[in-house]
Amino acid sequence: MDLLGARSAASSLLITLRTWGLKKRNRATGQISHRRLIARSCAHLQSAERHARVEICPRRPFPCADAMSTILEDEHAAVISVDTNEQLFDYLADSHCHPQDDMENVSHLNSMRVSHVAVMAERRSDWQNVERIYELYSGKAIPCFGIHPWFSHLHALEGENTENAPLLESKSNDDVQAASVALKDRGDIPIPASEWKPELRRLLLKHPYACVGEFGLDKAAVLLDVGVRGVQPNFEHQTALVRHHLQLAAELNRPVSMHCVRCYGFLEQLFRQMTPEECPSKIMLHSFGGSPDIIKGFTKIPKVGTRFYFSFSSVINSKNMDKLVQRIQQVPDDRLLMESDQTSATKIAAGLVDICQVTALAKGWSLEETAQRTYANFREFYAQSLLHMDDEGTTA
Repeated sequence: MDLLGARSAASSLLITLRTWGLKKRNRATGQISHRRLIARSCAHLQSAERHARVEICPRRPFPCADAMSTILEDEHAAVISVDTNEQLFDYLADSHCHPQDDMENVSHLNSMRVSHVAVMAERRSDWQNVERIYELYSGKAIPCFGIHPWFSHLHALEGENTENAPLLESKSNDDVQAASVALKDRGDIPIPASEWKPELRRLLLKHPYACVGEFGLDKAAVLLDVGVRGVQPNFEHQTALVRHHLQLAAELNRPVSMHCVRCYGFLEQLFRQMTPEECPSKIMLHSFGGSPDIIKGFTKIPKVGTRFYFSFSSVINSKNMDKLVQRIQQVPDDRLLMESDQTSATKIAAGLVDICQVTALAKGWSLEETAQRTYANFREFYAQSLLHMDDEGTTA
């Protein structure tokens, strides 16, 4: 067996051991949940720079940010040094991440060997930080602006008042009212469409290389610390926001990065009802969690099926390794992307190495081939962004 083959074999073993170990740790915490959690207080996020998904959330395989950081640093230090070489990082690009959630460590982007990162906004209150990251690291960071479904209830549309209750839903109307009062008491009041919509358009026009994201649909998201359980962002409102983002992206010819949880069939039908002119030119379904058959469904949508890309992250998708491998195997080679979906620049490189290993295992490629193939796909998906960035660098 040559050195490359030995690396691949070692990677497979490390993936299996590490995944098993993370599952054991999760069981020990007793904090596994099948429901997603939304930030406790959006009003406090600007100062604390914390999101529920790095505290207690099944989107992350660790119970808290500190534990996640410690485990990743301990385990990936050895993996990166043993299983990769310096050239690998020249072809690693992050299709979807959130370093704006940890602005204290964003300077790590400067020394990080990863070639490019697509920085995904989640709400109006972090658009400024996403823009700031681009200004600081314009040769590496691609800015993306949008409204994540977890924060959809804080962004009203035309005809909607700025009360929380109409943008929430639950089996109990009393719970919706209680949650609405709790949100209002801590300052989380919906932003009128007359404020956030013009700002979103302005940012996209100001930055012709910017993409639209992250936005999408989530039927599992629930609000935290509102005094009651089971209150969710209104799904009809989420859908209306999705339509607005898609319309804006199609109009401005921008790629999109979409979030989807427990409603892939609904999303597929939404696209099937749209004309090619109404669809964005490129559509990424990030940290894709649907079935292999759903992948076929999206790629076979008449006239727009070739516009879909599928991205995977180990931090989200590795809960069931068998299913992850099956999904990756189903994706056409030229439509496959990798991401970290990490909330800190300090964890991006390790996250990309991890999903690169899994992808190599699924596709039967070497690590180097995996990085090169997905990097070519990244450059195709973000071609417009990279072209504008290269032009600005030339004229600077």
